[in-house]
Amino acid sequence: RLANLAIHLEELAPHLPGDGGDKDLFQLAWALEASPFTLVSTGPWAVGVDGGMARATSPSGPFVGSTMLQHTPENSAPNCGPMFLHRTIDKHEELFRLNWKLVARPKNSSSGGSAFKLEKLAPHARLATRIVPTSAGAVDLIPFEVVIPNAKGLFTAFNEAVELLPPVLNPQRACAANAAASEAYHPKKK
Repeated sequence: RLANLAIHLEELAPHLPGDGGDKDLFQLAWALEASPFTLVSTGPWAVGVDGGMARATSPSGPFVGSTMLQHTPENSAPNCGPMFLHRTIDKHEELFRLNWKLVARPKNSSSGGSAFKLEKLAPHARLATRIVPTSAGAVDLIPFEVVIPNAKGLFTAFNEAVELLPPVLNPQRACAANAAASEAYHPKKK
């Protein structure tokens, strides 16, 4: 029932506080039903890349994130740590590419999500935003494979799954298939 309510609240998302994403809608559904819920005390970390020269002078530092790293609840596993990666932004822009090189971990562990902000890349864009630190000194940047020890296996499995998609669902494969078909019908003269 609560999940159903959250799904129906999506229609109201543009008019609600926050970004109207699932994290907001599920919390709102639980609150409207007066159902107890708790949040994991370790706030999300951000996953992304070094923005390079384009961000070299930014007060937020070079990091540009597109994904939230969520943690396990305390005392729920022998090795509490990362539980899942929640692609929040790049899934709208680069669905079939994982652009994860760095993890931004708040230096103050109690600050969690408040160590980050959303920065719009274009003044009125809804989706063209990135997760950036509130300041360059607010986070430690750690290589992705240090935080996610099986990163190579994750990337391999993801890429293999993408290759299994039919071209109609994968524009990159569709372009390659169209180019191959065009070459077959119209071979270039040598």
